[in-house]
Amino acid sequence: MVLVSERTLIELTGYLASALVAGSMVMKSVLRLRLINTLGALTFVAYGVLIRAWPVVLMNALIAGINVVRVRALMRQGGESPPSE
Repeated sequence: MVLVSERTLIELTGYLASALVAGSMVMKSVLRLRLINTLGALTFVAYGVLIRAWPVVLMNALIAGINVVRVRALMRQGGESPPSE
């Protein structure tokens, strides 16, 4: 017995990714913003693979990679950067 269709799960993955990216934009902490945005980007990578949308996969993999680099830099600085950055 199937409770949820595959298509519904794929759509929910897209909605989750969108919610994570949108939610990251309201964070006051730059570190928290980057971490949540990374989760959203990685979720979008999964979504893009599921729907075979390679530009979505490529762009969000790039965003996740940039976020990882920036998070590592923030961690070395003590966790935050000035808002003017």
